[in-house]
Amino acid sequence: MTRSLLHFAILLLCLFWPARTTIAEERFLIADADGFSPGTIRDIALNKDGTLLAAAGGKQVRVWNVETGTLLATLRGYQLAPYLKLGRANAVAFSPDDEYLIVGVSDNTDEGSTRMYRLKDLNSIDSVLAGHTACSDRVAFSKDGRYFSSYG
Repeated sequence: MTRSLLHFAILLLCLFWPARTTIAEERFLIADADGFSPGTIRDIALNKDGTLLAAAGGKQVRVWNVETGTLLATLRGYQLAPYLKLGRANAVAFSPDDEYLIVGVSDNTDEGSTRMYRLKDLNSIDSVLAGHTACSDRVAFSKDGRYFSSYG
């Protein structure tokens, strides 16, 4: 008897539960990974309001507008010696205020391996952050955006 009652309750829920939109009506982004070598996307990040998506892979970072699927920018690491890890993009993170994109790269030079870009101008590096001269494999901001960390 209890099992029949449960089935009846499930049937009622199915009949009267508000219909979900179909998959065709839902919005989603399929990022075109063309240009990334197979299996090289190492990290992805969404900005705070979910309007931007960044993907790090190979020796580049790509930034898309999530709403339209438009590729907004391609940030490139060192292109010399493509078979070397030097310049490989490993990690991405957006600042909580959506002002910056931080990128961790494989760079063992004194210049540093963590690059910061202003979202208003993704065409050039705003700054290379001193202090981390080994490869940056992970990057993160604190919730309030006052601090960031890199690891590698």
